[in-house]
Amino acid sequence: MQIIEVKTDSPIIEQKIREAFPDNHRVMLSIAQAESGLNPSALNPESHNGCDGSFGVFQIACLHVDDPEMLYDVDYNIEIAKKIYNRDGIEIWGAFTDKRYLAYLN
Repeated sequence: MQIIEVKTDSPIIEQKIREAFPDNHRVMLSIAQAESGLNPSALNPESHNGCDGSFGVFQIACLHVDDPEMLYDVDYNIEIAKKIYNRDGIEIWGAFTDKRYLAYLN
């Protein structure tokens, strides 16, 4: 994964995740930490079902949106993550299925 160094305001990102996922915020926050380190500029260039890249805080694959660059926006990334979560469940995140999120679960 390529991570572009940016200064992030983790407490604000954490609060946004808590608000978006009130019933499962601890696990979803841990997933975001494992996926990107809460870095909104995180990029994983791997190909997923015909598109190249996963973007932002929740490392959302480009196949979920028309304009993947928008996924660098924290609010948009969390909004799309919530839609994916509601539609496909938590198992879609690699950090959940391979249990990397457990290292961040408080």
